[in-house]
Amino acid sequence: MADSVVSCFEQAQAAIAAGQVDRAGQLYLQVTDFLKPQEHRRWGELFQQAGQWDWAETLLRRLTRQHPTMPEAWTDLGTLLVSRDQLPEAQTCFAKAHRLRDWPESGDRGYWFSRDWFSNQLPNWVNWVQPLADQGPVQALEIGSFEGMSACWLLDRVLLNPEARLTCIEPEIRPTLRDNLDRTGRAPQVTLLSQLSWEALAQLPVDHYDLAYIDGCHAPWVAFRDAVMTWPLVKVGGLVVIDDYRYVGLPEDCPQFGVDLFMLLFTHCFEVVFSGYQLFLRKVRDWQPLTAPWQRVAEATTDPLLLDALAWALARSHQWDAAQQLCERAIGLAPQVAAPYLTLAEIWAQRQPEFSDQDLAHYGPLTRSLVQIFGHSHPGFALKTLPVGTGYDLEPLVAYLQALEKDTYWHEPIANLLTVLERQGKQQGMPQAMAAWLDRLHHPPAGGLALPHRPDLWRLIGDLAIGSNNATAAALAYRCALH
Repeated sequence: MADSVVSCFEQAQAAIAAGQVDRAGQLYLQVTDFLKPQEHRRWGELFQQAGQWDWAETLLRRLTRQHPTMPEAWTDLGTLLVSRDQLPEAQTCFAKAHRLRDWPESGDRGYWFSRDWFSNQLPNWVNWVQPLADQGPVQALEIGSFEGMSACWLLDRVLLNPEARLTCIEPEIRPTLRDNLDRTGRAPQVTLLSQLSWEALAQLPVDHYDLAYIDGCHAPWVAFRDAVMTWPLVKVGGLVVIDDYRYVGLPEDCPQFGVDLFMLLFTHCFEVVFSGYQLFLRKVRDWQPLTAPWQRVAEATTDPLLLDALAWALARSHQWDAAQQLCERAIGLAPQVAAPYLTLAEIWAQRQPEFSDQDLAHYGPLTRSLVQIFGHSHPGFALKTLPVGTGYDLEPLVAYLQALEKDTYWHEPIANLLTVLERQGKQQGMPQAMAAWLDRLHHPPAGGLALPHRPDLWRLIGDLAIGSNNATAAALAYRCALH
């Protein structure tokens, strides 16, 4: 019968591809009594991927009837019901799945979740995380809390000592998160930080946490940075758990690329406790940046954003030459990506090197023209020739302008910069406006990641160029505004 089951599934795939949904459903009904539970789930995924929600719901309800003690069946059905706006019943399904995984508090305390991306990992958390409860007042850190499912489980099962604490980093704190935490009865033990991860992590104490759970942005370069910044915060002997390590999807959504580079860079600093869909690492020693094999790490990737993240990590340990080398390699691989220019700006701002006409040669014409607006107006110009008291340096400015020219991937709202430029430019003139701009570069406020095409930005630069009697730069800026 096994061959027949496989054959029917393949025929169902072909039928759905041909738009014959009822035919696929009939094939499922032919074999349903012979399917193993995981095979039921495979059929369910087939129908859901094809957008056949009625068939998928029929299948999953059948699965919960046939295998009522299978938590995955209830989780799958709950997830489907959420997508169909059947939220009360979905909560019931999630609560049943959690009770089957020995977490009855989820239903008993009325937690509300619209997604369950966590409970299928509970067997590993019970094995490796729950024993921490016997070690006294556990200090835990979580990057990415969403609606608080993992946080609630930690409060219910691990953070039982009144002195135990949980720090949650979540840029957008939802009312559902606060409500679920309140329902645990332990909300006073939780600190919520509504910040981007790298902003919050920079403020937290080192050698403090017994547990860190990294489940934030899944972009590999962000996962790399989160892991690098989290490591010094965790005690030797502490546990670091990284979610979605084995997630398969678009490369920009797969943290494994960044996590693998982190582990290569931090070789000998950890032991692998468990490696599956989630990764469990135990910290055995602190990182020694001066002996880290960064060259080997750099050779392991050609992704410009991962190279930029590695450069950023080296810059944090003041390895300026290595960091600059990596930025330049990243720029050579993908000159249209702005992030390495911004890291390079930070490096230049720290090192304050000479910067001459020849150094500007490989930048585009718009950048060179804009530099002219801000003081570069005669041959042989170098940093030392900037007028005293202008309040800005050329190196980070050039890198920042280059990032604007590439028009991709910036880390703060451009509207904030526009506000500063407009106000300072009108009130105090160009030098003060640029000083404010540079201050924003060094101390960026929180906010999104994408730099959209902003015609108003380029129009403003064009207006400033006209005010500086630079018609060429103005024409280029206005052209960018139009296109």
